[in-house]
Amino acid sequence: MTVSYSDSVTTTNPWTFLKLLIRWKGSVYKLLWRELLFYLALFYAIHFIYIYLPKDHQANFESFVKYTKLYQNIIPISFVLGFFVNTVMTRWWNHFEAIPYPLSIAIHISCKLQGYDEVGRAMRRTIMRYVCLSLTLVFRRLSTRVQLRFPKFKDLVIAGLMFDSEVQIIEDVEAKYPGYSKNWLPITWAANIVAKARNEGRIDDDVTVNEIIHELNAFRQKLTVLLYYNTITIPLVYTQVVTASLYIYFLAALFSHQHIQSDTSYNIGSFNLDIHPILLILQFIFHIGWLKVGQALVNPFGMDDDDFDVNSMIDRNLQSSYIIVDNMHNSYPDILKDRYWNELPKYLPDRAKTVFQINSPKAVNDADVVDYTEPRPTTWNDLEKSNASYAVIRVNAPINLVPDSGVIAHVYKNIDNVEHEQLLINRAMQRKSQNRDSNLSEESEESIRESK
Repeated sequence: MTVSYSDSVTTTNPWTFLKLLIRWKGSVYKLLWRELLFYLALFYAIHFIYIYLPKDHQANFESFVKYTKLYQNIIPISFVLGFFVNTVMTRWWNHFEAIPYPLSIAIHISCKLQGYDEVGRAMRRTIMRYVCLSLTLVFRRLSTRVQLRFPKFKDLVIAGLMFDSEVQIIEDVEAKYPGYSKNWLPITWAANIVAKARNEGRIDDDVTVNEIIHELNAFRQKLTVLLYYNTITIPLVYTQVVTASLYIYFLAALFSHQHIQSDTSYNIGSFNLDIHPILLILQFIFHIGWLKVGQALVNPFGMDDDDFDVNSMIDRNLQSSYIIVDNMHNSYPDILKDRYWNELPKYLPDRAKTVFQINSPKAVNDADVVDYTEPRPTTWNDLEKSNASYAVIRVNAPINLVPDSGVIAHVYKNIDNVEHEQLLINRAMQRKSQNRDSNLSEESEESIRESK
C-alpha cells in the first residue's frame, strides 16, 4: 500500500520533513541497504587488494585509477535518470487515474432501477456484483497480491463474487474462443440485466437505459486502459540503458575514488579521506535511490510498499455498492427547512476561532456566559405549530460568528474584545425592542376588540 505521510506535514516547520527522514517503511534506506553494504564491501576489497599488490602492479593500478577519475563524468547519468523517473512517475499517476470506481454506476442503478420486491433487489445487487467482479478479474491479471488472494475461480466463488454456473459460462467461452481475456463478460451480463429491467418496466424510459449503459461502457473502457498499461510498458531498451549506465558509472567510481599512495592531495595529517568514501556513499544513495524509485513505480500493482492496495479497493467497492443499491435504496433523511431558511448565511461558525474551548481547564464564570436564545423548529411538523420547539445547540465560536438564524446558543463572551461584546448587546437590544413592539401591538389590538 502507498505509504501516506500527508498528516505529518500539515504545517511547515524546521522539523516537519526532518522527521520523515527517520521513517523506515517505504524509505530509501529500506530499498538500498543491501546494495549499499555490497558496494562498500567491493570498495574495501579493491582497496586491500591494491595495498598488497607488488610495486609494479600498484603503478598500473594507479594509472587505471587516474584514468577512471578523468573520464568517469562523461556518462550523463543525471539527464538519463531524470528523464526515466519523470516518465515512470507520469505513468504511475496515469495508472491510478485509470482505476475505475463503481459508485457512480451504483447511484444510477439505485435511483433508476425501481422495485421493492425480491426480483428488483436481486437485479440491483447482481448488476453491481458483476461490475465489481469485472474489476476483480482485471486486478487478478495485474496485481500479484490479488493473484495470491484469488488464484482460482473457486476462490472467487468462496468469496461470494461468483457462482459455479457463472464460472462454467466463463470457462466455456474461454475454451470456445481462446487467446484473449474475457474480463468484459460480467459487464455484458450487467448490461443484459439492465435491458431486461427495461422490458419489465422497472426502468422508466430508454434515455435512462442509455445513461446506465454509458456508465457501464465507461467503466469497461477504463478496465481496458489498465490492461493496455500492463501489456504496453516502457520500452525495455530504455530501461536497460538507464540501469546499465548507472551501474557502469558506479563500477568506475569503485576505482576512481580509491586512495593511491602517489596522490597526497587528499591527505590531512595521517588521515586519508578517500579511505572512507563518505561522499561516494552519499552519491550512491542519491543516484541509486533515484533509480530504485523508478524501478519500484514501473509496476504499481506489485508487492512494494508504494504499490496500490487493490485488495482494499475490491472490498470497499463491493461493500459500498451493496449499501447504495440495497440498504440505501430510495432512502433519505427527513426533508426539513434548513437553519438559514429565511436568510443567507454570511459565514459559518469556525471551531478553530473559538474564544474559549469547551474543554478548557480554565473555569468560566456565569458572568462570562451569554444566552443567545431564539425559537427554532426542530421538525417539519413544528413549522405548522404556533409554538415552535426549542433546540439547544452550543456554538463554540466567537460571538461575531453566531448565525442570525433561530438557534439557542451559549457563547462565551470575549471580555478582551469590546466589539464582540458590543455586538451581542446590540443584538439583545434589537430583539428586546422587537418583542416590546410585538407586545404593544397585541395589547392595542385586544383593547380595540374590547372597546367594540
